Amino acid sequence: MLTIGSLPSLRGIAEELVLGDTSGQLILFSFPSKQVWLKWQEYFIAAMDACLGENGRGALYDGIISMDPSSENPQNDLAEKLAFDDPRFDELLASYGNDPPIVLELDCDGRLDQAWQSFLSDTAKYYKTNDSAYSKRSICLFLISPPQIQPIEAAPGVRCFAFWNPLQWEEIRLLIGANIDQSDNAISKAWIVSTYAGAANLDPEVIGKLLQREPRSLRDVREIVSTYCDGCKNEKEVSKNFSSLTEEKRWDVPQELSTPWLQGKLHGHTFNRGDNIPWEKCCESFKKTTLDRAVWREQVAGIFPLLMEITAISSEKITQIKGEKWKEECLDTTEPGKILDVFHERNLIGRLPKKLYDLLQNLRISRNKLAHLEPVDFRDVSQIWSLFEQISKTNS
Repeated sequence: MLTIGSLPSLRGIAEELVLGDTSGQLILFSFPSKQVWLKWQEYFIAAMDACLGENGRGALYDGIISMDPSSENPQNDLAEKLAFDDPRFDELLASYGNDPPIVLELDCDGRLDQAWQSFLSDTAKYYKTNDSAYSKRSICLFLISPPQIQPIEAAPGVRCFAFWNPLQWEEIRLLIGANIDQSDNAISKAWIVSTYAGAANLDPEVIGKLLQREPRSLRDVREIVSTYCDGCKNEKEVSKNFSSLTEEKRWDVPQELSTPWLQGKLHGHTFNRGDNIPWEKCCESFKKTTLDRAVWREQVAGIFPLLMEITAISSEKITQIKGEKWKEECLDTTEPGKILDVFHERNLIGRLPKKLYDLLQNLRISRNKLAHLEPVDFRDVSQIWSLFEQISKTNS
């Protein structure tokens, strides 16, 4: 079964974290809050273990080591946790084979004490100046709620990442599509995939709740998101979008958006979808507007092409019944409203069979909704498919 940890984005960053060169490096990966880290931790671990296994390097046999943010000597504490008597870097980081990195987590709670700043600087300097002929283990440190996104500058031997645009929207659609009932018809699956993808907002917990509850109406989808937000302790404070960007990044927070990121208000920004603001941070009115718009965007991409295709097939069905002449009177044979105008408003060539008429009416309504930035409901597309199946089997 397809999981978040096996998606290309997570696998790609996992390779960056665990498959460094044998000379070793310090990798810093910042998360804006503990809540976000706990949501994503298992998927990062799964992706990292998979990368290590595929490259013959076993797994993270030390696990993720939780470090004390108030430690007066992080290097000695790390040696103790790794059961080393000698805390020197030459001993701590020695590699006697294709060893995986040492993976640490540090909950900064908005501050980084001087002892930790010194440890990071000393570690970075060690990797930069290390001229040993022997390979060295890398250190991957997950920084949770740091005072700034990058506590030290990236340099030779140091790489810095941050939780930003964690997944591509296409991957969410792929994930949901692989984990729903495959026996549904094409347009029902398109509604489920696109609606869930928009409502999920790149949040693993929301994705899980949607897949578990399997809502079949916009009302139920909104209720699931609202219930999820009610269970979050965060203050609902975001009431508008942030500034648009001229550059789209991944795993690297743009400098101009570092403040809302550190406050947990923003997890990404793409040209196609705009700001990725966590639902639990949105005030109620902004959440409803943003949720509907997010679902609409995905439905335009996932449902609208099917509506176009069904309209085109319906036009072919009309030709079988009425002949080619009707096309001379129709300004656009792919637009349900234009087709209905020929047969029922102007009544130029007689009327259409009732089921075909009803199908075109339903197509017109759903297409008009999407054209006016309004998402369509499951019952709308279900009715379209039911009528489409009926006219596909008959000439009347």
